[in-house]
Amino acid sequence: ARVLSGEYHTVHELRYFDGTQWTDLEVNFNLGTIFAEADGPVHIGPIGANGQVAPTYEYIRFTPDECPDQCNPLSDQFEGTELDPKWELVNAHATSRPTVADGNLKLPLVPGDLFGGNGTAQMILQQAPTGSWVATAKIAHAEVDTNGEAAGLALINSLNPNHFVKTALQYKNDADPGTPGNQPGKWAERVVTSNGTAVVIPPATVPFPNSGALNLTGTDHVWVRFVHDADANQITTWTSTNGTT
Repeated sequence: ARVLSGEYHTVHELRYFDGTQWTDLEVNFNLGTIFAEADGPVHIGPIGANGQVAPTYEYIRFTPDECPDQCNPLSDQFEGTELDPKWELVNAHATSRPTVADGNLKLPLVPGDLFGGNGTAQMILQQAPTGSWVATAKIAHAEVDTNGEAAGLALINSLNPNHFVKTALQYKNDADPGTPGNQPGKWAERVVTSNGTAVVIPPATVPFPNSGALNLTGTDHVWVRFVHDADANQITTWTSTNGTT
């Protein structure tokens, strides 16, 4: 059996292997309704109505979020002191360009945007993998502190005309427009752009559906994620303030 999880407690693929091929069992359930947080991230053993059996395991393997030896070759832990040549720098700033040091990528916050017909943001790009995949970015958010500044991931089909989807953390002078006055803060937002126009996808009423102000007390990072399901031909976006839920 094989479980593909990590999408913040949601199992999105459970498969059975008969020795020849994997078969999708087409289940979808929330681990939070089965285990308490104190149980830990993984339960190994019998569960359910027939849980009295004593299973025998030939081996158990895990592929964690940070796995330099097992991740897709397109992944990057940003080791060393130079950006890997597999990345293409787009809209390069004249003086403030991305740097790599201490296991981190630093992308300077410079003028530019990726919204609607605007594709001027400084970005690093590479071809997405084939099949189903998960892409996660861990973002140190302290310097995202001015209205409109954002950092995240984008899946780009083309620029000029613009066709892309992005998931990002963004600073807003007012992260709670429904309350009188300004409440500065940071929110997570998702934007879909088609042919240069940001798209409103119901039930959302704006082309940038968002989380509202995030509670970032005590955390220096925000995680943003794309999940691509090749069988369903679907992209979903996720945001976490602790890397787990």
